Amino acid sequence: MTSNALVTGRLLAGGGTQQRFLTIRLDRRHQFTAYCGTHCGHWFVPAEAGAEVKLNPKLAGKPIVATIATERNASRIASAREQERLHFIQRARIVMDD
Repeated sequence: MTSNALVTGRLLAGGGTQQRFLTIRLDRRHQFTAYCGTHCGHWFVPAEAGAEVKLNPKLAGKPIVATIATERNASRIASAREQERLHFIQRARIVMDD
């Protein structure tokens, strides 16, 4: 994936504790995960275990269009190194089924 990419696919999974993420299936063999920041709307529901959230089950499998940037972590994700390059969602929307 290049530094910035517009991707289309289907929501496969999502969740997180402090840093929320989405996993998007591009096709039968390819999927990727990107961190949301504040760009994923109200797509998550609380999980049973407390602070962790999961993707709203009603959204699983829905078509999505997202702009993804590959950027230096810069202290956004605690479990990653400072200089590590990660995928971040810049903009995302669910595409309504016909």
